[in-house]
Amino acid sequence: MMKDLEKTKRQLISELETLRELVREKDGQGGTRGPKVLPPEPEPEDSGERFRGVLDAIPHGVVEIDTAGTIIYGNPAHHRMLGFADRELIGTSILDREESQSGREALKAFLAKTTTEQPPPTSYFSTRRTSEGTTAEFQVDWNYKRSGDGRLEGFVSVLTDITELRRVEAELTQGEERFRNLVEGSIQGIIIHHEWKPLFVNGVFVELVGRDSVEEIMRMPTILDFFPRPHRETHKKRLEALLRGDSVPSHLEFQVLKKDGSIIWVDAKNRVVDWKGKKAVQATVVEITDRKSAEEELQKKEKFLHTASLELENWQIIGRELQRKQKLLRTVVVNSPVILWAIDREGKITFSEGKGLQRQGRKSGELVGTSIFEEYKDFPDFLENVKKSLNGEKFSAISAVSGVVYEGWFEPLKDKKGKPAGLVGVSVDITERKLAEEKLRSNEALLQAIFDTIPT
Repeated sequence: MMKDLEKTKRQLISELETLRELVREKDGQGGTRGPKVLPPEPEPEDSGERFRGVLDAIPHGVVEIDTAGTIIYGNPAHHRMLGFADRELIGTSILDREESQSGREALKAFLAKTTTEQPPPTSYFSTRRTSEGTTAEFQVDWNYKRSGDGRLEGFVSVLTDITELRRVEAELTQGEERFRNLVEGSIQGIIIHHEWKPLFVNGVFVELVGRDSVEEIMRMPTILDFFPRPHRETHKKRLEALLRGDSVPSHLEFQVLKKDGSIIWVDAKNRVVDWKGKKAVQATVVEITDRKSAEEELQKKEKFLHTASLELENWQIIGRELQRKQKLLRTVVVNSPVILWAIDREGKITFSEGKGLQRQGRKSGELVGTSIFEEYKDFPDFLENVKKSLNGEKFSAISAVSGVVYEGWFEPLKDKKGKPAGLVGVSVDITERKLAEEKLRSNEALLQAIFDTIPT
């Protein structure tokens, strides 16, 4: 219906411009600005009659006004549309036919602005009163009327009665309103689009994608903007395949881009529908971000548990190996003249093991919890080494404790911040070695003295 209406209007305007051109050339006024619709040719003498005959016969109203809105000419159809006799409206103002005061003021302002700025002609809609007091709705297509030198004289308009069309549209709107009420009450987001352009969207979908209003979405050039950029081409191809009738999944889970840039997961079911004679896609959408997050969290925990299981197995292997080595170390320590010991940063003994403690009259573990500075206060050389290591120095030294000579290794410990946290020490009883060394030195000195007494 609308396509036929548009075609008729285009043909009418084309022929009207052509006939007006012919009449003006015949009257010696010259042509209007712009290209002619038909090529120039010799005009018959009855071109004026032909022009009037066309205007009298066409079903559309044709009206010519000056820049103030006064009607200079109106064809019979124009008068019939408004319930007036032929030529009865000549000399009256088109403003008088507007239904409301606001309509008259708007049309008056439109004429003033158009006369001053002369923008490209665009159609507008008008509700006008008939002679019986009823109203009729019109679509007005117009153009400028200029003199031979291009001066603006007025306007020529073609009026199409769209009263019946508006009634049909109102009925359609009521049907759409019933449909809208149905889908607005849905807990699912719904969007219908044709060639990526939104045709319909409900409030749930607006909220789901974080937009401000239905109108904001309806102004969007493409629904592909709802998809993260790397995925847009994939969605486009899938929807094109759906419209072609190809076998593609209609029920999918995917990510949607919200207005604030955040990403949500949705469960969407797509189907092809007829929308005012056009093939369109209807998408019914439910947000599943929480479910997806729970699934991802579950996957992470399963992965963590798997990794932890492997690590636990490794630690068990390491633990068994450590136990074996500890057992071996303990065997060595228990059967060797060695003392393994450790203190914290305050000097409290936290570990004390080894056969070497027997030479001091002590047992393994006996000193744990006591202060090394109290227990060994009579041995300043040893304590000096302890303090030195607590300050962070790693070294070895020989010192005597309770008549026993030890060779000690001092290893400082540090906390996470790199500050001293204590030390670990290993002390080996080298008393017998020292006595042997002294005996050897004594023997060497005796031999040297004997050699010195032998006359040369």
